[in-house]
Amino acid sequence: MKSKKLLFLLCLSLWMVNSINAQEETEKKSDSSINKNAIYGSVGTAGVYFSATAYYERMFLGKHENVKNSFFARAGYGGVASWGGNWSYLLVQGGILTNAKGKSHFEGALGLVFFSEEVYDSSVGPAISAGYRNQKPGKSFIFRAGAGYPEALYVGVGFGF
Repeated sequence: MKSKKLLFLLCLSLWMVNSINAQEETEKKSDSSINKNAIYGSVGTAGVYFSATAYYERMFLGKHENVKNSFFARAGYGGVASWGGNWSYLLVQGGILTNAKGKSHFEGALGLVFFSEEVYDSSVGPAISAGYRNQKPGKSFIFRAGAGYPEALYVGVGFGF
């Protein structure tokens, strides 16, 4: 039953991100901007547990040419395996990506994670991450590395479109 709720929340959050985008004016994409949509996955470990997460992300770029930072919203679905058991989670985050015109970025995100089973006497907790992202403007490939919760120390790859 909880898996159905998590799937519903994931679909709802993706719909909300796309609905917000539908309200914006469409603008011509240039080769000097980061792709606004991305799908990527990551794997992580904290030594006592392993995680794997798949994400959909929507970037909200500024409308000026001198923009240094961009903001994003993302939703992810993942799982954790540990000696104490396995569980899945859904997370939603908002964040910032620095140096939007370059290829090397710092990304930071904050949000909520919804666990399918009770974890630490709660099924909802904070979702936080900070890390490095390599994503060249106008190119599709994305590489990520960093630390966060529930991902732990993670590396990931994906593509923007």
